[in-house]
Amino acid sequence: MRLQGKVALITGAGSNIGRAMARLFAREGAAVVVGDTDEVGGGETVRLIEAAGGRACSVAGDVSTTQGLRQSIDGAVETYGRLDMFLSNANSGASGTIAQFDRAGAEKLLIVNLMALMEGAHYCLPHMQQAGGGAIVATSSVQALVGVPGHPAYGAAKAGILGAVRSMAVELWPYKVRVNAVCPGGTAGKTWTVIDELGEEYLPEFEARFGRDMRHLPLPVPTDPMAIAQAALFLASDEASYITGQHLSVDAGLGMLRYDVFHGPEPLDTPQAKSQRHSELQAEFEAWLAAKKEER
Repeated sequence: MRLQGKVALITGAGSNIGRAMARLFAREGAAVVVGDTDEVGGGETVRLIEAAGGRACSVAGDVSTTQGLRQSIDGAVETYGRLDMFLSNANSGASGTIAQFDRAGAEKLLIVNLMALMEGAHYCLPHMQQAGGGAIVATSSVQALVGVPGHPAYGAAKAGILGAVRSMAVELWPYKVRVNAVCPGGTAGKTWTVIDELGEEYLPEFEARFGRDMRHLPLPVPTDPMAIAQAALFLASDEASYITGQHLSVDAGLGMLRYDVFHGPEPLDTPQAKSQRHSELQAEFEAWLAAKKEER
């Protein structure tokens, strides 16, 4: 196991990307502290980890406040005795467009995404030093790299994460702490559905029958949260011991696309044909899933 004996605090772990990270890190041997203000979602993540034989606990600290951050970090150390990894993944707030700007929403976006990363690192650092080093992985976004209309504060917060990561990486390297980021695109995927409803042993069949075809529809396509979690796992693990100050895009090429050009071979040479094929694959997958569950 790649993270045996390590402790990870993952914020925003009550759903989606954060939950995928928490479950994967636990499968690799880490004790996981699930941070989320959604206590129901956080509790479900803990249940899923424990059902798979992993170790986890939940904390409901609000990372938009110093008190909430300290509660989360102190809870990790009090429960497991150390802290090796901090995954700053929480996101909240919405600014609206420039024409219809919401200052309070924008401030919350910046605080939860950017300030929580920097202040969280500040409070994590002494514990990581005591552990002999550590890794910080922040969740940025493809919107840090390309212009997307209608989300200026979100783009600013996610771009700010990349600037903070580079600065923090230089400062914290002598403390044996590495700092990196992942940049997801849109997310959706069936990997955890297969694991939860059928079992991991069905993943090869799923991949052969549906996974590749779903993934390789003409771009853009959403990214499975498992893939984003795998990228974060790599950056947090000793395999990335010489990697710091970097961002890893896990977006199925979304950041390099021209949105005014559709690239698809026949018979998927139009957006309409792609959409129809996507719907067919979804229906075929649901039928396969139901049949496999019936067999069991």
